[in-house]
Amino acid sequence: MKTTMLLTAVATTFSLASVANANLVISEVMANPAGLLDRWGEWFEVYNAGSEELDLEGIRFESNGTQSFTVAGNHILAPDEYYVFGASDNMDVNGGVPVDYRYDYYHFSLNDKADLISASYHGDVLDVARYAAASYGRTLFLPNVILDNGMERNWYHSNIETYEANTGINHGTPGYANEDLLLIDFQNETVEAPLGSTLSFSVEIHNPTDRVVDFDAWIRVSGASVDAIVKTALGHSLSPMQTIEQTVQLSVPSRIETGIYTIAVESGSFDEEMAPWAQSYDVMITQ
Repeated sequence: MKTTMLLTAVATTFSLASVANANLVISEVMANPAGLLDRWGEWFEVYNAGSEELDLEGIRFESNGTQSFTVAGNHILAPDEYYVFGASDNMDVNGGVPVDYRYDYYHFSLNDKADLISASYHGDVLDVARYAAASYGRTLFLPNVILDNGMERNWYHSNIETYEANTGINHGTPGYANEDLLLIDFQNETVEAPLGSTLSFSVEIHNPTDRVVDFDAWIRVSGASVDAIVKTALGHSLSPMQTIEQTVQLSVPSRIETGIYTIAVESGSFDEEMAPWAQSYDVMITQ
């Protein structure tokens, strides 16, 4: 009696998002690397803001509408993960950046003055990022994926020192969550005050990120005869997209030199006097 054995192949499948409907976000750009030639040090990052895995194969990236490359091969990006495209994936020459996919620099490069990067799949536009001038050695990053990265005002320069290349120090977070950020703004500020008077202003601090930011804040006054921290406000916490506003009054001493003084609101870690976020304005002190 002949026995026949049937072998059944079980295919493993990924729950991949339809690429045309994917929520892919261009989240960080290094267009002006420090201590590196652009053909080694340029890179950009994307983020999967969707709920399903995404295969990047076939996605076309364009720079300023004139240069492009198309992702070849299967590259699965899980939800809430980052992926780095770069001009070089050799960490010995690119400054140590963990590049996931290398493109041809001579077919795709980033303008450090201003540029537009688009991602598309068979003609369907997935994302368009537009940024203004890039500072030397600092990435431009999107603090929150719900912000429109097609608006130049939503991009910010990184303050995190990540890697050093030759004579340059570079800032950014390639392949990782973008850094914390606080935006500080003055309103109704006194621009001229006599000796012995009181000057006032309103300060607004906004958290544009998608996570809670804990911080200290302090006010520093500097000028002809003063350079001191005059007020502290420690132990603040701001929820995502939350804003706080406070009116501040400062007494002007009657025995200081007249002239221009700078009022600065600084935020960060007061114990170490680290102020990655600051804003200031000048006031004229008169007789």
